[in-house]
Amino acid sequence: TSGAGAANTVGIEITTNSARVNSSAGLIRLIGSTTLKSATNFGIVVSNGFIGNNGSLATVELIADAMQFSTFSSVLIHSTQAATLRPLTPGFNISLGVADVPNTSLGLTGAELDAITAGFIRIGDASSGEITLGANVGRSSSGNVTLTPGLNRNLTLTGFSLTLAG
Repeated sequence: TSGAGAANTVGIEITTNSARVNSSAGLIRLIGSTTLKSATNFGIVVSNGFIGNNGSLATVELIADAMQFSTFSSVLIHSTQAATLRPLTPGFNISLGVADVPNTSLGLTGAELDAITAGFIRIGDASSGEITLGANVGRSSSGNVTLTPGLNRNLTLTGFSLTLAG
């Protein structure tokens, strides 16, 4: 959890090439939060380094209302198992294809989703809010993607498409 009220605060930040969060087969669960939600505050930021390791049997869970993954560094999240991304706050919405919207939705861009290499990706859970596709999203990596809109069971894809490789 980050400091109270300051701009540019991050709950969990992985920023150097040598930074690693590893488990050979156990659960890796990162829960990040900030007390002030704004366009410059994130629960989880990964701009370099790795979560999991190549060929890892670990399941990765990233839980935060705002996440930011660098789109110009090497693959950030490695697992042959599941990678779950979901909001921290119950009922918080998820928007695919667009950036985070403070106090409204966890945004996951196509480039951020491409930073994840996993056997399958779960987005949302039973306590999440609505999932909306805000722009076309294409994933260059293979692997299944499961969308779980939670409390209201709404999945909105109006005018956009979700394209998966493989």
